[in-house]
Amino acid sequence: RGRLEVRHSKVIWPLRVYWERGQGLLPDQRPPAFDEIVAVVPADTHLWVDLKGFTGRLARRAVGRLDGRPTASCTMSCRSWWALGPARRVGARTFRSVGNRAQLWMALRVQHPDGVVMHERFATAEVVERLHDRCARLAVWGVEDRARAEAIERLGIGTMIVDDLDLIADLRSSRPPTTPMN
Repeated sequence: RGRLEVRHSKVIWPLRVYWERGQGLLPDQRPPAFDEIVAVVPADTHLWVDLKGFTGRLARRAVGRLDGRPTASCTMSCRSWWALGPARRVGARTFRSVGNRAQLWMALRVQHPDGVVMHERFATAEVVERLHDRCARLAVWGVEDRARAEAIERLGIGTMIVDDLDLIADLRSSRPPTTPMN
């Protein structure tokens, strides 16, 4: 749907060595800085920023670097839910990330003002039903094949974060042009 995604390869922390599934270790590379991305992305583009950290300082820094964009045009997610507070206070949409069983246990017990993004392995009918009672929006990441993507859609989740561009093309080609796909 005309959306731009910029991401970096997976990182072996703290070494800053990058790798990709199927390719192994990658040669030295420097992903673009957040400021560089914001500078070239059209102002009407909604940004989704997945924060990797433990403090609200990271969210404050990201919001401060939006280069005058309205914070409502930004979604921030993080597995450290408390780190999202500064972004939420200035009007950014925040999604609490769920990547392990402890986070899932907590997500099923509290309200989520904007939404939840979880690993696809947690997307079951029971979990989705319970989360829909606690949040406005639900998204998943980690979808790797068409059958799983279609199963997730049947559960009522329309937003999937997918790394495989061929899978996205395959899913899009199987739908009528008027069917929205996130």
